[in-house]
Amino acid sequence: MDLRFPPFDIERACIFWCYVTAHFLREAGLNPLIQAGTMLWPRKYPPLDPNDNDCTFGYLCTHDLQAMTEDIKDGRLPELHAWIVLPETLEIVDPTTKYLDVQCRRVFRRFWLGPQPPDYIWGTVDVLPDGAVYIPCADAIAATLVALDAQIDMVFGKRLNVDIFSERLLGAGA
Repeated sequence: MDLRFPPFDIERACIFWCYVTAHFLREAGLNPLIQAGTMLWPRKYPPLDPNDNDCTFGYLCTHDLQAMTEDIKDGRLPELHAWIVLPETLEIVDPTTKYLDVQCRRVFRRFWLGPQPPDYIWGTVDVLPDGAVYIPCADAIAATLVALDAQIDMVFGKRLNVDIFSERLLGAGA
């Protein structure tokens, strides 16, 4: 299994960035919970054509733990996105939004035609643009835990601190 730490390119490392961010948030006295699942972000805003179904970029979680785990065992990351929720304030922290346009070009070979996403998101759903959606999935959270645990063990020779993960699904969507 070739899951380097961080995995692959830094632009594709949402799991790594969430782990690091959660560590520092916990050190600051907050209670970060890593979530994973589907994330969609508007890449054309407003839509240039009302009949255009190609207005968003994101990751559509398969909701299939076995398939996601097999991807990880084969050295591939499944299609999902990871972010952090602060349950006391219901704030979303996504440290990787700055890479959405790069990933849009890389994954779909499409240009980002709307406003550039911010470097990161930290706030309630009110800070999200219209059409941005974060939908957690228990299977994606479990698959993320498997991938991160493998990376931590391989690099540092120790097991993952699992209290930064939650099976509580704290979703957000505009």
